[in-house]
Amino acid sequence: MKRLLLTTFVLLFSLGRLFAGPVDVEMAQSIGEKFVRANMETLRNFHTTKHIGTWTDAKGTASLYIF
Repeated sequence: MKRLLLTTFVLLFSLGRLFAGPVDVEMAQSIGEKFVRANMETLRNFHTTKHIGTWTDAKGTASLYIF
């Protein structure tokens, strides 16, 4: 019974995470810079990033920002 309850909880939590809201360019850039500073030793002291492009889906919704 405990295993079934745990499996159900994990499944419901996972399904809820599949649907994400839109993210604007500024937020994506901020998150990307924080990630680089935290995880890439040689790039910890970089100062600027530049938005190079945006990939969109068939509906025109931004799918990927490239910096």
